[in-house]
Amino acid sequence: NGTVAANVRPYLNEIPRANGPEIGGGLATFIWGARQPLSENYVQGRYDRNIGSRQQLFARYTYDDTQQDLPTDFPQFPRSYLSTNQFFTLEHHAILSPSTLNTMRAGFSRTRIGQNVRADTSQSLAPFAPGNTIIGDIDIGGMPRFGPQSSGNLRLVQNVYGFEEGLSLVRG
Repeated sequence: NGTVAANVRPYLNEIPRANGPEIGGGLATFIWGARQPLSENYVQGRYDRNIGSRQQLFARYTYDDTQQDLPTDFPQFPRSYLSTNQFFTLEHHAILSPSTLNTMRAGFSRTRIGQNVRADTSQSLAPFAPGNTIIGDIDIGGMPRFGPQSSGNLRLVQNVYGFEEGLSLVRG
């Protein structure tokens, strides 16, 4: 029981009003139907080539791009999981003699994951800290944290390169 500061009131006004059963102590639940749509684009191509009777070449490329909206405690703070993966393989076989085979392989893979976090509030709210683009979290005892995903927008990329050469000798 007290007065709420005028600069705090806009943030508290964004908290949805309870629409579910009471849980005691003056608290009740908020229920909403979260959607979780998923979009995935996947393509793979392969190329095989015989180079004469003694050499073979093979290449494969895979691309997989995904975005999935993930549920949160409150509808104002949607977040999307992002994933883009690319894989490329190249392999060459050469028969050097009736008993000798040379194989070379090269590969590249790039995995990228991330998330987009938004604050879709009904009115523009100033971020809590200078330099941030969206508000922070509001913690009130007895209810879930109100605010966007703490880790914010994120992009992680990993590139892996590989090369291998092998020589096989068959002895009788």
